[in-house]
Parts: sequence; C-alpha cells; structure tokens
Amino acid sequence: MGKAQPLPILITGGGRRIGLALAWHFINQKQPVIVSYRTHYPAIDGLIKAGAQCIQADFSTNDGVMAFADEVLKSTHGLRAILHNASAWMA
Repeated sequence: MGKAQPLPILITGGGRRIGLALAWHFINQKQPVIVSYRTHYPAIDGLIKAGAQCIQADFSTNDGVMAFADEVLKSTHGLRAILHNASAWMA
C-alpha cells in the first residue's frame, strides 16, 4: 500500500512574517499546511500555488472563529499541529 498523506499543520496568521516563513518551511518539507489569513497579500497566492490550503478568517468575532473551524473540518479529519500565530484582532 502507498504511504498515507500526513495530516496538515494549521498555521494561523500565515500571510506575512513568521507565519508565512513557517508555512514555506513546512511546504518545502512536503508537509501539508492549512493557513489562515485576515488580509489577502500576494504571498497567499504563492502558498496556494505551492499546495497550501489558505482560508480567509475573521477571528474578531465568535462567528468568524466558528466559520473558520467549520472550513477546516470540511477539509481534513485531523491536524498534526496547530501553530497559533495570528496577530491581535480588534473587534
């Protein structure tokens, strides 16, 4: 049998700075990633092209957090890790 696909690592705040660097690190290691982002920067397009699943999220409200969680649950049956890197959100 073939090797099973590893579970993805979820990275919040993956559109810029440290989160973006972490996403690229794991992508380069052939590790699937799911990235949340608040603002669509050009770097998001590069992550998508490289195979990352990128989900726009609004963590400033409970509804936004739950909508993000629902999107994650639709795409995977589990996670390898969660790297919570999102910046402060002002409601």
